[in-house]
Amino acid sequence: MPIDLLTPKDHDVPKERAEGVLEMSAWGEEAEERAREALHGLAQWAQDEARRDASKSAEELYGEKLSVLLREAPIRFGADSGR
Repeated sequence: MPIDLLTPKDHDVPKERAEGVLEMSAWGEEAEERAREALHGLAQWAQDEARRDASKSAEELYGEKLSVLLREAPIRFGADSGR
């Protein structure tokens, strides 16, 4: 199912603190950390595959798989996503 990045989510809305200062949640930092962890896991997979079958290096396997994942990711940015 495609992910619609234009639909507001609860975590996109500033939260008002008691003293009236607006504070944004840290969801962006959390998403970056999850992405780093996923990339690390992909690198570990590539190293394991390269040990199992030496026809491609870990770097080649990592790059190929990452390209496929980015190309096939079900992410939509709206009607202007072609720009």
